[in-house]
Amino acid sequence: MLSELGELPGGGEAQTFEEASRVYFLSHIGRDLFCWGIPAEDGLAACGSLCLFERLPYPGNPAGREGYLLNVYTRPEFRGKGCASRILEEMIRFAGKNGIGRLWLSASDMGRPLYRRAGFSDRENEMELFLPPAKTD
Repeated sequence: MLSELGELPGGGEAQTFEEASRVYFLSHIGRDLFCWGIPAEDGLAACGSLCLFERLPYPGNPAGREGYLLNVYTRPEFRGKGCASRILEEMIRFAGKNGIGRLWLSASDMGRPLYRRAGFSDRENEMELFLPPAKTD
């Protein structure tokens, strides 16, 4: 998915990213990271992940529980067959059953219509800051 979006780091950074992702998934899956997939003969046709967060309660979400949708991806040969919609429906159902009051994500241009159909609204007021890795002394 990241390769297709042109967001995969190059060189040695790609290997570091892949290893860090593997470690993260293995240590968080089933705890605060949940994943769905649609099988195909040669792997997965589509997949998606939901990462859970707890914040202070706020209006509209008194429990403060949130879920960030990430890595929702359908292989090109399976697109247009409802795979991503089925995964998204399961994620929303899971969130509802588990008291998650807000779902959010960063959508690609291709994925935006899927999320709009599911009731997500566009927000442009989010900001971010990337900090350099901490130096170990």
